[in-house]
Amino acid sequence: MNEWIDDVRKTLKIVTEERDELRSQLVGEGKRIRELDKLVDDMAKTIEGAQARIDELVHENRKLAGNRDLLKKAIRATSVNLRDQFAAAALTGLLARHGDTGSTEPGGKKPYAKIAIKWADAMMEARKEAGDE
Repeated sequence: MNEWIDDVRKTLKIVTEERDELRSQLVGEGKRIRELDKLVDDMAKTIEGAQARIDELVHENRKLAGNRDLLKKAIRATSVNLRDQFAAAALTGLLARHGDTGSTEPGGKKPYAKIAIKWADAMMEARKEAGDE
């Protein structure tokens, strides 16, 4: 019977050691699981912060795109093209040379504006032929 009790004690000792080893492993795994949970939470917060920043940048980009479109429209509305510049130069020359007619009306004795436009078109055509478009 003593042998049987010794065998039971040995078995109990082995089972207790295995139980303690398993507990130790579980505690280690539990700690690792908590670390992984924290890592996942931190990553989720980082992603949320990044998404918020992306949303801000998208909103800012839309505002800038709207401003850019307004600026393009303003430039187009106020810019003088090359043909207009040629016409202005031609008109200045015509009026300097022939403007002493006494007429201050645009459609006076000679239609200087129409003549200036024809000169501007001729200058544009000459540029095209010269390859200076």
